[in-house]
Amino acid sequence: MAQSMDIRESDRRIGESLARLRRERGIRQSELAQLLHSSQSMVSKIEAGGRTLRVRELPAYATALGMDAQELATAVLDSLADDTELSEGE
Repeated sequence: MAQSMDIRESDRRIGESLARLRRERGIRQSELAQLLHSSQSMVSKIEAGGRTLRVRELPAYATALGMDAQELATAVLDSLADDTELSEGE
């Protein structure tokens, strides 16, 4: 059970990072959904941590945000590392 909580927390943090990157680029969820050929609901679920971003979706997500997949992965992982360091310091 603890493992699934860790996964949910990771999904939430990844979603927050993706939402921040989207907002920094001035893209609305509905616009991102169109670029991804998906729904605004799906984008919202990913950003809220209610749905895991699949590895195979990463390149399309990155392209829609004007990044390459490695840049996006690095940005998300850096954000996760920053969050972990902050929580360890509390």
